[in-house]
Amino acid sequence: KSMNRKTILVALLAMASATATYGQEIMSGGLVFSQSEDNTLSLVKSNDVARIVVPATVEVGGERRVVSAVAGDAFYCSFNISDIRLPEGVTQIGEEAFSQCRALKSLHLATTTPPQCSAGAFGGLHLEKISLYVPVGSGATYRADSVWGKFNVVEEK
Repeated sequence: KSMNRKTILVALLAMASATATYGQEIMSGGLVFSQSEDNTLSLVKSNDVARIVVPATVEVGGERRVVSAVAGDAFYCSFNISDIRLPEGVTQIGEEAFSQCRALKSLHLATTTPPQCSAGAFGGLHLEKISLYVPVGSGATYRADSVWGKFNVVEEK
């Protein structure tokens, strides 16, 4: 009996170690990421601190992976976050990602193209009171967007 259990345990451990990091959580600098099938990363959780700076890439298994999304509920009910900076690679923001983040005063986006998201990503917030800092020359694109246009859009270098 114990031999069967040991064999099964060894087989399970081998399968677990052979599995790619897809779906596993990766921690870096107080942030938690999940790797997608395309080897990019989604931010899934963070510490509830005043300022969050999301890196453009995170090292996973000796390789750099691009942070391309903020997952749904990633910052949900994070009451202390007032300033968030997202890197250029972020192209998608999930449902309720920033919902109920009532202290949020500024959001900095490094991409000239507005990330895909719905108004539900910012549920419970007064978007007109939040400054959205975007790259110079992209203000008009953000203002024309159905979600991002509701923010106080400010161009920065």
